[in-house]
Amino acid sequence: MPITVKTNQHAEQVFELQSCGAKQAHEIHVEKNGTFKGVALLWDMRDCDVSFVIDLDEGAETELYALVAGSARERGSLLVRMNHRGVRSKGRASIKAVLAESAQLRFTGMIQIQKQAQKAQSYLREDVLLLSEHARSWGKPQLEIEANNVCASHGSTVGRMDNKQLQYLASRGISEEQGKKMIVEGFAGSVLEHIKDEKIKDKLLADVNCHLAGAHRPPSAKPGN
Repeated sequence: MPITVKTNQHAEQVFELQSCGAKQAHEIHVEKNGTFKGVALLWDMRDCDVSFVIDLDEGAETELYALVAGSARERGSLLVRMNHRGVRSKGRASIKAVLAESAQLRFTGMIQIQKQAQKAQSYLREDVLLLSEHARSWGKPQLEIEANNVCASHGSTVGRMDNKQLQYLASRGISEEQGKKMIVEGFAGSVLEHIKDEKIKDKLLADVNCHLAGAHRPPSAKPGN
């Protein structure tokens, strides 16, 4: 269902996308001087195809943070498109992915700034942590800019778990399993910190850790239930 943030209003949304197994399109329209903040969590991908398309009118602002966790032979794709349609609009998207075993993720990020959207500001970033030599990630960040007075950029990183970090933790008496869990939690923290409800945050982090550990348990209750 599309989300519309009315003029001068603010909205926040947590998207919990577990075992979606199909195409999911999320459309968000932020009207003049409105603000939107979203946090999305996708795990147990199972051939998921998820997209977020955000339209920004004059003075509108958006922040989107997403955490993807994949394991086994899961395949998933994620698209984030921020479409600046009005002057002085601002957009920021930060995507983090943790991939274990033979999981694969394809990410497409798009910043679109229309001709009339002068003085728009937009930033898109993707960071991927690979827990296995068999895990794979493909990123495709793109810019389409028609205005001539804007600030827009993107960044992307892919890396493996640092053995030096694990060795350091081991020297402090922390097991390899617990050390990996701590590194994953630190990596994911910059996304989960944007969830205000501590109970929801703890539940989502527990679900991610459980999934990456290969303990496929039945879906737990939705946040707030």
